[in-house]
Amino acid sequence: MILNLSSYQMAETWSVADAVASFLESRGIVRTYGLTGGEVTDLISSIEVAGIEFILTHHENCAAFMADAEAQLAGRPGVCISTVGPGATNMVNGVANSYLDRTPLLALIGDMEADVRDSWTHMSLDLVRLFEPVSRFADRITPDNVYSILPKAWAATTAGPDGPACLMLSAADAVVEIERRAWPGEQKSARARIHGPAPDSLAESVRASENPVIVLGLGARTARISNAAAAFAERWDAPVVLTPKAKGCYPAGRELFAGVYASYGSGGVERLLSEADLIVGVGLDGSDFIRPWRFGEVLSLSENAAPDTAYPSKHFPCDIARTLENLTASGTSPKCGAERAAAARTEAERGLMAREAGSVGGPERSSIGIDPVDAIAAMRRVVPRDTVVTCDVGMLKLVLCQFWPVNELNTFLVSNGLSTMGYGLPAALGASLHQGGAPAVSILGDGGLLMYAGELETLARSAARVIAIVAVDSTLGLIRLKAEDSDLDGSPNDFGAPDYVTLAASMGVKGLRAESADDLADKVRSSLAGDGSTLIEVPIDFDAYRRMA
Repeated sequence: MILNLSSYQMAETWSVADAVASFLESRGIVRTYGLTGGEVTDLISSIEVAGIEFILTHHENCAAFMADAEAQLAGRPGVCISTVGPGATNMVNGVANSYLDRTPLLALIGDMEADVRDSWTHMSLDLVRLFEPVSRFADRITPDNVYSILPKAWAATTAGPDGPACLMLSAADAVVEIERRAWPGEQKSARARIHGPAPDSLAESVRASENPVIVLGLGARTARISNAAAAFAERWDAPVVLTPKAKGCYPAGRELFAGVYASYGSGGVERLLSEADLIVGVGLDGSDFIRPWRFGEVLSLSENAAPDTAYPSKHFPCDIARTLENLTASGTSPKCGAERAAAARTEAERGLMAREAGSVGGPERSSIGIDPVDAIAAMRRVVPRDTVVTCDVGMLKLVLCQFWPVNELNTFLVSNGLSTMGYGLPAALGASLHQGGAPAVSILGDGGLLMYAGELETLARSAARVIAIVAVDSTLGLIRLKAEDSDLDGSPNDFGAPDYVTLAASMGVKGLRAESADDLADKVRSSLAGDGSTLIEVPIDFDAYRRMA
């Protein structure tokens, strides 16, 4: 479609919707995700006229997941759109995911007109009150406040901790003509302006310790902070532990890498933390803990003003990178870090060997399939280290968080704060689009795929390339195991086994089936080298999960 933009570009007035679109353009937004609806038709039209792409999804949650993934890779808010009523309520989970995963997000949501909001009940909810508990900022856009509310909401997404802002706009207000103004440049966040380095006395704490451990959290996911943290760890010879969303902030291949504070395979890491006489937290955030913190006080370097209540801490709000650089320059003191990190990794490896030799319970769910750890190893052999991998939620996530080695920053995306199923496929779609159609890999369970299988059609229609690897065991495995551990019936978690290859093909995505770990590696390799998107169905040995510790 060819648009004549001359009148749009030169008019002295424009609509509120035009102003919103212009604001997004001024902030570097090139793509939005969402579902259409009567209340947002004019907004979407203005967005497209401004040259911003609108990606139609099949569920509002998935629009938020796509925007969330793009935001993590872009380092600025992603944008999602929903209409009023059920569109808005559908998006709550996606917004809550960004809230707990500390991802900057701007949700634009259709609203009822002001003159009927208190009297009209059909599809009518107080959307500001609905989104306030899961947002850093929630309010309404009006013709009177549009020029102030948009910068305010945008700034709130990165004011610390990062998170979503939600703005409601009625169809009537969207078309109101207002004076045309230019948008001012983006201001630096309050954190960047007010926080300097932490006190120099911190170096004395590190120098006096004999068994320090550095724990990198989701607040370390920038090149500047992660590089400074690596230099600090290596200068002071201290082992490095990561939380799940921080995977890649310190390369898994380095000697000081001790492991991930997650679930399965965390015994060595937990022993390391228990024996530490100093724990330095770098951007550590309790929303990323799969297990509650059971260790000592953390010397916490954070860009958030308030301390995190999930763990005991001496809280230092600071410019993390500058503080680490100062600590690195202040001296060196050998701490036998490589040996202690290796011991933690060895304990995780011993757990894998014990798993292979362990007994299996619950014969009613015995299955023939690929051991999940073998599947992970096969995929890791062929997936390039700089390829973005998205991880869905379920049993496989708990294994991936520990045993999927990550060596590059922001190449492992997972929903962990909210831990919402269905994240994996749409997140990979958003990641691929942000990278100009470069392939992304999504590792997900059959339960997560079936929640939002319609997004396979979105994938086929879009310019994204995704290799979706679907682990099939026909049960909600994590909850089934919890039921079994409590001597309860696990069968309410079981469901059927659709033909996922045919399902993918019906949506316009190539479908394949892997018969072994080696076959899986071959199919992933060829899919990455080929064209278009592919779904690979992988039968998983559910009994293998019972042997894990």
